Amino acid sequence: CDDGNTSPDDGCSALCAIDDGYACTGAPSVCAPVCGDGLILDPEECDDGNAAPNDGCTTCLIDGGWRCVGSPSLCIPDDWYQGSWHSRRLITVQAGTVTADLTDFPMLVHLPADSLSGAQPDADDVLFTLEDGLTKLSHELLLYEPAGRGLLAFVKVPLVYALHDTVLYVYYGNPSAPDQQDVPGVYTAGFAAVLHLSEEGAGTADEYSDSTGNGYHGTGGGPAASGDPARSPTRDTGVFGFSQRFPGSTVNPSRAIHLRPVDDSAWNALTISVWMNPQDTADQRVFGRTWGNGPADIVWLLGKTDKPKYRLRTVTNRVDTTNGATFPLNTWIHYALVWQAAGAASVYGNGVLLHSTNVAGDTLYVDPVEPIIGNSPLYPTDPRAFLGRIQEARISRVARTSAWLMAEADNESDPDGFHVLGAEETF
Repeated sequence: CDDGNTSPDDGCSALCAIDDGYACTGAPSVCAPVCGDGLILDPEECDDGNAAPNDGCTTCLIDGGWRCVGSPSLCIPDDWYQGSWHSRRLITVQAGTVTADLTDFPMLVHLPADSLSGAQPDADDVLFTLEDGLTKLSHELLLYEPAGRGLLAFVKVPLVYALHDTVLYVYYGNPSAPDQQDVPGVYTAGFAAVLHLSEEGAGTADEYSDSTGNGYHGTGGGPAASGDPARSPTRDTGVFGFSQRFPGSTVNPSRAIHLRPVDDSAWNALTISVWMNPQDTADQRVFGRTWGNGPADIVWLLGKTDKPKYRLRTVTNRVDTTNGATFPLNTWIHYALVWQAAGAASVYGNGVLLHSTNVAGDTLYVDPVEPIIGNSPLYPTDPRAFLGRIQEARISRVARTSAWLMAEADNESDPDGFHVLGAEETF
């Protein structure tokens, strides 16, 4: 517009020449878009053709890159999840972070405490989407400390790319949103049981939660019907979040976590994994499904001396081996046993192959014994009780690749190095 004189900042007068869609407002007046005239003019994103406030969009004219949502509707960017979420950030896994494409990968996301301004105190409003900003992803919240460690969550990423960036969004800042979690939906890639082991055990039935929804919960100090607080491990810090500390065989009684029985007899593949932090080189049990300490008293076992000790029994054969690289002490190690039917039983440390042995058989040995973490079934006085900390016990009915195991190890030991957090965007 033009007010017909050269005086600065004197506002509009009757002499102003004004473009269509603009009007003079304020004192001194300025040119501004007319609301409700059906014309989209900067800084408008849409115009509903009337001057009534807060009545929503009807026959709206919408600028490119925007859309009308809600009731009453409002204009939001067309890649924005919903208008009631006011903030978001990009999360990027850069090309080359993983060594192969990974499907339905549960990625650990860490968001620092100062990165979620406006989120609910319990982070119920936090959600994650694909790069399109619209497709919601399943996630499980592990912890949220607004004045401390921030947020930790596992997010199921449909595809983590090896050769180019993987991009997600995290949304927050909706004070009225209900809980956005979908915990079982995170663990669909062949997982049978996932126990983070972050709880404070007290010998209560099923106190260590299985996040898959399959119900293979854990109980401190005994089976679900006979847990014992005196035989339960204690909560401690972990490689992320919390872990369980096992005091070894020098403490009487020693400690263990019993899972609900797992029927893996028809499986033709298996992966068992934990994070462990051993304190000595003794012969100790980490995670196993056994009924004794003999080499044939097992279905599968992750154990340790100063190096990997692993056992696996199929319907036709078995392997009992202590071999591989020496474990460092007082250090977190991602430790996994992988078996494929008619193939090999292999153990990995931080995704690196430590040892492998061929074993015949198409399915696992049939026995109803429940899995036990941190001890043999002969405790409380068995000398094979684990000394150190254990976290994140997982059972899968698929044979994980080295690339998958390495990604788990890299992601969970250093989530901030695995993904990059972008600047806050607001609407």
